Amino acid sequence: LPTLRSGSTLTFLVHPNITHLSDYC
Repeated sequence: LPTLRSGSTLTFLVHPNITHLSDYC
């Protein structure tokens, strides 16, 4: 998963795992 905050939004739509994404947001 990308550590870029700007890319976290795009990854959020692609990856169904919100638990991991919320950590990058």
